[in-house]
Amino acid sequence: MVHIKPMKKFTLILLSLTLTGLVFGFARTGETTTPEEHLSQRAVPITPEQEKEIEAIKEGIRKSYDFQYIVTFTAAREGNPDMCKELNEGGETCEELAKALIVIKNEAEGNCNDVKKEYARNICNAYKTNTCQSLKEAAHRDICTAFLTDNLPLASQALDIIAGRPLDRNEYYMQMGVFFGYKYYRSKLACEKFSKGIKGKGETVCDVFFDTRRPSEIAEQYLNDFAYFYAAKNHNSPDLCEYIQDPKTKTKCLDKKVKTLYQ
Repeated sequence: MVHIKPMKKFTLILLSLTLTGLVFGFARTGETTTPEEHLSQRAVPITPEQEKEIEAIKEGIRKSYDFQYIVTFTAAREGNPDMCKELNEGGETCEELAKALIVIKNEAEGNCNDVKKEYARNICNAYKTNTCQSLKEAAHRDICTAFLTDNLPLASQALDIIAGRPLDRNEYYMQMGVFFGYKYYRSKLACEKFSKGIKGKGETVCDVFFDTRRPSEIAEQYLNDFAYFYAAKNHNSPDLCEYIQDPKTKTKCLDKKVKTLYQ
C-alpha cells in the first residue's frame, strides 16, 4: 500500500488560488464584447469640439478623391455604376473603372449573359466552357487562357493589348484581384494574393468587394476611419487612431512619417 503524504497548508492555499484563477479565467474567456466595447476600453474619449470637426471632415471626404475608390468598389460589387454620381470629384473615372470591374466579376462567376460587350461576352463563354482556342483574336485567347491557368504575366500583356494602352499597374492588379477572388469561391484571400501589387487608393479593393455588410455600412466605416485619420494628423493626436477600424488605415495613422492617406 502506498502512503500519500498530506499536503502542507501553504501548498493547499496555493492550489486553491490557482483553481480559483482558472475558473475566473474561463469565465472571462467566455465573455463576448462588441468591437465598439473594445474600442471604448482603448480609446480616449473625444470632446464635443472634436466630434464637430470629425463630422465636418467626413462631409468633405464623402465626395472627394480620397473616397473615390471606396465608392468605385462598392458600385462594382453592387453592379450599379450610377453610385459614382455621388462623387463631386472623380465621378467619371469611378464609373469607367466600376464598369470594367463589373465585367471582370461577371466573367469570373460565369454570368456571361450579363456582359454587354460582344468580345468580352465571347471571352467569358470561352473561359466558362474551357474553349479559349475558339476565339479569333490572339489577345482574347491569351486573356482567356490566363484566366484559366492563373497566368498573371500573360493576363497583363493581353489586357494592355485589349485596352489599347499600357494599363496602370494598380488598375491591372485590381482587375486580377477581383477576378481571382470571385473565381475561387468569393475568397478575400485569393483576391489579396492576386492584387498584392496595388499601392495607394486601390488597396481597399478586396476589403470592399468581399465585405458582407451593406454598402451604407461600408461607406460609413471608411468615412469614420478617414476622418479620424485626418483629425489625428491635423492635431498630432495619435490617440484618435484608436477609433479607426481598418487595420491599414490605423497603421498609417500611427506612423508619424505618414501625413496623408495615400502617399
